Amino acid sequence: MKKWYLLFLFIPTIIVAQSYRIITEQQVMNDFLNKEVEELEFQSPIILSNSILFFYRGPAKTVSLLGSFNQWQKEYPMEQSRSNLWVLRYQERLPSGAYQYRLKIDGFLIADPMNPNYELGSGNQKLSIFNLTNEFISNKKYPFWVSNNTYLFRYQNTAANVVTIAGDFNNWNPFSHQMSYKGAGYFEIELELDPKKIYLYSFIMDGVWHFDPNNKKQYRNSQDRPISGFYADQDASIP
Repeated sequence: MKKWYLLFLFIPTIIVAQSYRIITEQQVMNDFLNKEVEELEFQSPIILSNSILFFYRGPAKTVSLLGSFNQWQKEYPMEQSRSNLWVLRYQERLPSGAYQYRLKIDGFLIADPMNPNYELGSGNQKLSIFNLTNEFISNKKYPFWVSNNTYLFRYQNTAANVVTIAGDFNNWNPFSHQMSYKGAGYFEIELELDPKKIYLYSFIMDGVWHFDPNNKKQYRNSQDRPISGFYADQDASIP
Protein backbone atom coordinates (compact mmCIF):
# COMPACT_ATOMS: atom_id res chain seq x y z
CA MET A 1 0.00 0.00 0.00
CA LYS A 2 1.33 3.41 -0.92
CA LYS A 3 2.25 5.52 2.06
CA TRP A 4 1.87 9.27 2.40
CA TYR A 5 3.99 11.41 4.68
CA LEU A 6 3.33 14.64 6.53
CA LEU A 7 5.03 17.71 5.15
CA PHE A 8 6.59 18.41 8.54
CA LEU A 9 8.97 15.54 9.18
CA PHE A 10 10.80 17.01 12.13
CA ILE A 11 8.57 17.68 15.09
CA PRO A 12 10.17 17.54 18.52
CA THR A 13 9.96 15.47 21.83
CA ILE A 14 6.61 14.73 23.43
CA ILE A 15 6.03 15.47 27.12
CA VAL A 16 2.58 14.63 28.48
CA ALA A 17 1.06 17.46 30.58
CA GLN A 18 -2.58 17.91 31.53
CA SER A 19 -3.49 15.21 28.99
CA TYR A 20 -1.99 17.33 26.15
CA ARG A 21 1.33 16.70 24.46
CA ILE A 22 3.79 19.55 24.83
CA ILE A 23 6.53 19.17 22.22
CA THR A 24 9.97 20.74 22.41
CA GLU A 25 12.30 21.23 19.47
CA GLN A 26 14.80 18.48 20.24
CA GLN A 27 13.49 15.23 18.76
CA VAL A 28 11.65 13.89 15.74
CA MET A 29 8.06 12.88 16.35
CA ASN A 30 8.22 9.34 15.05
CA ASP A 31 4.51 8.70 15.65
CA PHE A 32 3.74 10.37 12.33
CA LEU A 33 6.38 8.60 10.25
CA ASN A 34 5.78 5.51 8.15
CA LYS A 35 2.13 5.14 9.11
CA GLU A 36 -1.12 5.29 7.22
CA VAL A 37 -3.61 7.96 8.30
CA GLU A 38 -5.86 5.30 9.85
CA GLU A 39 -3.00 4.05 12.01
CA LEU A 40 -2.13 7.41 13.55
CA GLU A 41 -2.98 7.57 17.24
CA PHE A 42 -2.70 10.96 18.94
CA GLN A 43 -4.88 13.58 20.56
CA SER A 44 -5.61 16.99 19.07
CA PRO A 45 -4.43 19.64 19.67
CA ILE A 46 -0.70 19.06 19.99
CA ILE A 47 1.12 21.92 21.72
CA LEU A 48 4.56 22.65 20.30
CA SER A 49 7.08 25.15 21.56
CA ASN A 50 6.29 27.46 18.62
CA SER A 51 2.92 26.19 17.33
CA ILE A 52 -0.34 24.62 18.42
CA LEU A 53 -1.36 21.95 15.91
CA PHE A 54 -5.03 21.12 15.37
CA PHE A 55 -6.00 18.09 13.27
CA TYR A 56 -9.02 16.66 11.51
CA ARG A 57 -8.98 13.15 10.05
CA GLY A 58 -11.55 12.30 7.41
CA PRO A 59 -12.82 13.17 3.92
CA ALA A 60 -13.91 16.79 3.42
CA LYS A 61 -13.86 19.62 0.89
CA THR A 62 -13.16 22.39 3.41
CA VAL A 63 -12.17 22.31 7.09
CA SER A 64 -11.74 25.29 9.39
CA LEU A 65 -11.57 26.08 13.11
CA LEU A 66 -13.30 28.65 15.33
CA GLY A 67 -12.57 29.24 19.00
CA SER A 68 -13.00 31.29 22.15
CA PHE A 69 -9.39 32.49 21.90
CA ASN A 70 -10.63 35.25 19.57
CA GLN A 71 -14.26 35.39 20.80
CA TRP A 72 -15.37 33.11 17.94
CA GLN A 73 -14.87 35.98 15.49
CA LYS A 74 -12.19 34.55 13.19
CA GLU A 75 -12.30 31.39 11.12
CA TYR A 76 -8.97 29.59 10.62
CA PRO A 77 -8.80 27.42 7.47
CA MET A 78 -7.06 24.06 7.85
CA GLU A 79 -4.78 22.66 5.15
CA GLN A 80 -4.96 19.14 3.78
CA SER A 81 -1.53 17.80 4.69
CA ARG A 82 -2.16 14.43 3.00
CA SER A 83 -5.11 12.29 2.06
CA ASN A 84 -7.86 12.65 4.71
CA LEU A 85 -5.60 14.51 7.19
CA TRP A 86 -6.12 18.25 7.76
CA VAL A 87 -3.80 20.45 9.84
CA LEU A 88 -3.91 23.96 11.31
CA ARG A 89 -0.69 25.48 12.66
CA TYR A 90 -1.77 28.14 15.18
CA GLN A 91 0.96 30.62 16.19
CA GLU A 92 -0.81 33.60 17.75
CA ARG A 93 -0.07 34.56 21.35
CA LEU A 94 -2.42 33.07 23.97
CA PRO A 95 -2.51 33.67 27.75
CA SER A 96 -2.64 30.62 29.99
CA GLY A 97 -6.12 29.25 30.62
CA ALA A 98 -8.89 27.08 29.20
CA TYR A 99 -10.13 27.49 25.62
CA GLN A 100 -13.13 26.22 23.66
CA TYR A 101 -13.22 25.53 19.93
CA ARG A 102 -15.18 23.75 17.18
CA LEU A 103 -14.40 22.50 13.71
CA LYS A 104 -16.35 23.53 10.63
CA ILE A 105 -16.53 20.62 8.16
CA ASP A 106 -18.05 21.54 4.78
CA GLY A 107 -20.16 24.19 6.53
CA PHE A 108 -21.24 22.08 9.54
CA LEU A 109 -19.95 22.86 13.04
CA ILE A 110 -18.84 19.87 15.16
CA ALA A 111 -16.70 19.13 18.21
CA ASP A 112 -13.19 17.90 17.48
CA PRO A 113 -13.49 14.11 17.06
CA MET A 114 -9.76 13.77 17.84
CA ASN A 115 -10.17 15.47 21.24
CA PRO A 116 -12.11 13.56 23.95
CA ASN A 117 -12.25 16.65 26.18
CA TYR A 118 -15.36 18.79 25.80
CA GLU A 119 -18.03 20.72 27.65
CA LEU A 120 -21.62 21.55 26.78
CA GLY A 121 -22.43 25.02 25.51
CA SER A 122 -25.77 26.66 24.82
CA GLY A 123 -28.28 24.23 23.36
CA ASN A 124 -26.19 21.34 24.74
CA GLN A 125 -23.76 21.67 21.84
CA LYS A 126 -20.42 19.99 22.42
CA LEU A 127 -17.47 22.41 22.59
CA SER A 128 -13.98 20.92 22.47
CA ILE A 129 -11.62 22.29 25.12
CA PHE A 130 -7.90 22.47 25.77
CA ASN A 131 -5.84 24.04 28.56
CA LEU A 132 -2.63 26.04 28.49
CA THR A 133 -0.69 25.75 31.73
CA ASN A 134 1.65 28.53 30.62
CA GLU A 135 1.23 31.46 28.28
CA PHE A 136 1.83 30.41 24.68
CA ILE A 137 4.17 32.64 22.70
CA SER A 138 5.59 31.55 19.38
CA ASN A 139 9.29 32.21 18.72
CA LYS A 140 10.18 33.85 22.01
CA LYS A 141 13.10 36.23 22.02
CA TYR A 142 15.48 36.04 24.97
CA PRO A 143 16.04 37.97 27.15
CA PHE A 144 12.25 37.83 27.28
CA TRP A 145 10.06 40.61 28.66
CA VAL A 146 7.83 39.16 31.40
CA SER A 147 6.05 42.13 32.98
CA ASN A 148 6.69 45.72 34.03
CA ASN A 149 10.50 46.05 33.77
CA THR A 150 11.26 42.37 34.40
CA TYR A 151 13.12 40.19 31.88
CA LEU A 152 13.63 36.43 31.78
CA PHE A 153 17.11 35.15 30.91
CA ARG A 154 17.50 31.50 29.88
CA TYR A 155 20.54 29.26 29.38
CA GLN A 156 20.46 25.62 28.30
CA ASN A 157 23.19 23.03 28.66
CA THR A 158 22.55 19.48 29.91
CA ALA A 159 26.15 19.23 31.15
CA ALA A 160 25.89 22.30 33.39
CA ASN A 161 25.87 22.05 37.18
CA VAL A 162 25.81 25.71 38.24
CA VAL A 163 25.00 28.67 36.01
CA THR A 164 25.18 32.33 37.05
CA ILE A 165 24.78 35.60 35.17
CA ALA A 166 27.06 38.61 35.37
CA GLY A 167 26.68 42.01 33.73
CA ASP A 168 26.82 45.74 34.15
CA PHE A 169 23.65 45.43 36.27
CA ASN A 170 25.60 43.64 39.05
CA ASN A 171 29.11 45.05 38.45
CA TRP A 172 30.08 41.84 36.62
CA ASN A 173 29.97 39.81 39.80
CA PRO A 174 29.95 36.13 38.69
CA PHE A 175 28.61 34.92 42.05
CA SER A 176 25.75 37.26 42.99
CA HIS A 177 23.04 36.01 40.61
CA GLN A 178 22.70 32.22 40.42
CA MET A 179 20.18 30.94 37.88
CA SER A 180 17.51 28.41 38.87
CA TYR A 181 17.51 24.97 37.29
CA LYS A 182 14.19 24.21 35.55
CA GLY A 183 14.91 20.72 34.21
CA ALA A 184 16.02 19.35 30.83
CA GLY A 185 19.23 21.40 31.07
CA TYR A 186 17.42 24.76 31.32
CA PHE A 187 18.50 27.47 33.77
CA GLU A 188 16.49 30.68 34.21
CA ILE A 189 16.53 33.94 36.12
CA GLU A 190 14.28 37.01 36.13
CA LEU A 191 15.89 40.43 36.50
CA GLU A 192 14.29 43.83 36.92
CA LEU A 193 16.10 46.30 34.65
CA ASP A 194 15.72 49.95 33.82
CA PRO A 195 13.88 50.41 30.50
CA LYS A 196 15.33 51.96 27.34
CA LYS A 197 18.88 51.06 28.31
CA ILE A 198 21.57 48.86 26.75
CA TYR A 199 22.82 46.03 28.96
CA LEU A 200 25.89 43.81 28.57
CA TYR A 201 26.05 40.41 30.25
CA SER A 202 27.52 36.89 30.19
CA PHE A 203 26.54 33.47 31.52
CA ILE A 204 29.05 31.63 33.71
CA MET A 205 28.65 27.86 33.49
CA ASP A 206 30.70 25.98 36.08
CA GLY A 207 33.23 28.82 36.14
CA VAL A 208 33.49 29.28 32.35
CA TRP A 209 32.13 32.45 30.70
CA HIS A 210 29.74 32.01 27.76
CA PHE A 211 27.73 34.03 25.26
CA ASP A 212 23.96 33.92 25.49
CA PRO A 213 23.12 31.38 22.72
CA ASN A 214 19.63 32.91 22.41
CA ASN A 215 21.05 36.35 21.61
CA LYS A 216 22.84 37.08 18.33
CA LYS A 217 24.33 40.35 19.65
CA GLN A 218 27.67 39.00 20.83
CA TYR A 219 31.00 40.71 21.52
CA ARG A 220 34.32 40.19 23.27
CA ASN A 221 35.59 42.64 25.87
CA SER A 222 39.15 43.80 26.49
CA GLN A 223 39.76 40.61 28.52
CA ASP A 224 38.57 38.51 25.56
CA ARG A 225 35.53 37.36 27.50
CA PRO A 226 32.34 36.53 25.57
CA ILE A 227 29.76 39.28 26.11
CA SER A 228 26.13 39.49 24.98
CA GLY A 229 24.17 42.72 24.75
CA PHE A 230 20.54 43.76 24.48
CA TYR A 231 18.35 46.85 24.62
CA ALA A 232 15.75 46.68 27.39
CA ASP A 233 12.61 47.43 25.43
CA GLN A 234 9.29 45.65 25.92
CA ASP A 235 8.19 45.90 22.28
CA ALA A 236 11.49 44.49 20.99
CA SER A 237 11.22 41.48 23.32
CA ILE A 238 7.80 40.25 22.16
CA PRO A 239 7.49 38.70 18.68
